Amino acid sequence: MMAVLLTACSGEPELAGSCATGMTEDGVLLCIDYYDDVKIDQKRQVCSAVMRGAWSERACATGEALGGCRAGANVVWFLPSPKHPDTTAARAECESQDRTFLATPG
Repeated sequence: MMAVLLTACSGEPELAGSCATGMTEDGVLLCIDYYDDVKIDQKRQVCSAVMRGAWSERACATGEALGGCRAGANVVWFLPSPKHPDTTAARAECESQDRTFLATPG
């Protein structure tokens, strides 16, 4: 209960869910954390139907992530894949989209 109150009072966005995608056609493997999203039901449907992913009420497991991009309130985490084999490739992807690169939580 205390954690819920602290989150609500801290001004930090609240996690709405996450989607660990399947491998995309262009060789990308992602996990997306969605925050304070009013269209979360649509995101849940797109996760399974379009991205061939698995929906979770928890944040993405970032232990294997190379890093991520802040996309508005959401965070797109890059997992090792043919398109992003290392942290340099993940950082370059963020930069190409003019998004802030985030290192994985340590």
